Amino acid sequence: MINIFLGYLFFCILFISKIENIECYTIQNHKTNKNFGTFVINANSKPVNNFTRINNGISKGKLLSYSKLLRTNNILPTFLLNILGGWLTIPSYKLFLNKKFWAFSLITQLTMMNSMVINDLFDLKIDLINNNNRPLVNKEISIKEAQCLYISTNVVISILSVLFFYEKQFYKFIYTINLILFLYTPYLKKILFIKNITCASVVSSTLVLTSKSLLLNNIMIASQNTQHINLIAITSKFLFLSSLYIELLLDVKDIQGDKENNIVTIPNYFGIKKTFNLLMILFSGNVLYHTTIFYRSHQYKLFIGFILANVHFFKNLFRLRNNKIVNDKQILNSVKETTISLIIFIACLLLPF
Repeated sequence: MINIFLGYLFFCILFISKIENIECYTIQNHKTNKNFGTFVINANSKPVNNFTRINNGISKGKLLSYSKLLRTNNILPTFLLNILGGWLTIPSYKLFLNKKFWAFSLITQLTMMNSMVINDLFDLKIDLINNNNRPLVNKEISIKEAQCLYISTNVVISILSVLFFYEKQFYKFIYTINLILFLYTPYLKKILFIKNITCASVVSSTLVLTSKSLLLNNIMIASQNTQHINLIAITSKFLFLSSLYIELLLDVKDIQGDKENNIVTIPNYFGIKKTFNLLMILFSGNVLYHTTIFYRSHQYKLFIGFILANVHFFKNLFRLRNNKIVNDKQILNSVKETTISLIIFIACLLLPF
């Protein structure tokens, strides 16, 4: 176990140290208007103010930059996934008295954050076009600071994994997820469709792994909550497809930068309209399959909830597919409404009616 622990940390430190510090970038304020099939993507890039470096110690601005780098706005949604996975396994207040629940929730948060750091480190060139307000691009945070932050979070993750999840070698699942996220940006992201499946799988696995972390050496809970474990599987599938939907929409948003950096995605390989058609087919098949199962098994609460939760997906896909001009605001609004769909489905799972 110690060998795996040390090997994992050594691998991360060695690999991340190879990211070179890029001293200077030049970027001009520009507007692009390029045609892709029958659609038009409008992108407006804001100028970067000479990449002014913040050197005033731990100031409010610096903390905000770290918050932006770590994408702390994802803390609450991520924690809600832990709560959902935990509650479906232990549906009582005892969940919040469980040390493993809090330990794994912290590991999940740190994993989410370090995935954001490694993504920004490897995507510096791409972010010049797609997201030129990122803190590494603007030099609000240095490359070395980001590297140290990434290594520090991995050290904490590794220690917590060994302390709380040694049973049945569960810590190996945690290491594997972090290793996948580490390899995602430099390698997996460049493989057509694999990048989307990888992200969706990691997000949806949060529910399953939270549940498994609570069931370690607790056969009684597992036997008493078979129905709840089945609901975790259903919810994970719903979350997987929702995450895939978000990933493909964001690929549409970033199509310009991906093309210029030779990143092959579904939208820039097959076209935007075919991407929307693919999502329509996936969601239609998913709704037909699950509603049929819920109806035949007399699970009418899930039947109604599943249909209502998918309304926003179909509404947004029809609107985006029929618009000749697709802009960032439309895409981001569609992404935000995914939260509404998830809340509706969770409500139908948990509310006693």
